[in-house]
Amino acid sequence: MCLVKIVRLKDHYPQHEDIFCKKLGLASATLKTIVAEAKQITSSDSLWYIRSVLEQLNYTTRANSHWARISDGLYDLKNYPIFPVWTGKRRLTFDALRTAGPITEGNAWYIADVPYLFDGFEGKIPLLAFDTSSLSDIKLLLECMGCSDRGLLRSANKETTIEGAQILNEEYTRSMQQKWGCFTRYVLYMQRKDTQ
Repeated sequence: MCLVKIVRLKDHYPQHEDIFCKKLGLASATLKTIVAEAKQITSSDSLWYIRSVLEQLNYTTRANSHWARISDGLYDLKNYPIFPVWTGKRRLTFDALRTAGPITEGNAWYIADVPYLFDGFEGKIPLLAFDTSSLSDIKLLLECMGCSDRGLLRSANKETTIEGAQILNEEYTRSMQQKWGCFTRYVLYMQRKDTQ
């Protein structure tokens, strides 16, 4: 179990498990318990510990209904910096913790969905500090937290449009217009050369 900051009675009183569970009716850790643990993640925690908390959140999230996720505070986690990010090359530690909130200048991080994207973007943009092979262990959690749009594969396949006023670059336009005569003469020359 990933609980380190939330006290587990079993760790302190293993001989009294019968009293706590059967007589007092205390339950095992719930989604609410794991969420409380996740809210206490700090930048001094190990990458291994954070990964185990996120994996447990994913597992517990799968077992709960949508309404239980809301009432147990899973969606409140969007405001907590719980996602470890590498801003440089990957290593055993992470560089920063980021939230699941909107992508802003101070909260920009992405998920390298496939190995070739990880290799291509490593050290260039902030990436979730997990190898692509372990993303399936937290996939549902990422979806529930609204992080699906941070996936590089999805972003690469997304069509984009330009909105707003388009401004003509006058200097570049004049430059291209001046060169247009050279382009047309070259094309005509090449056509004549091909017919000979």
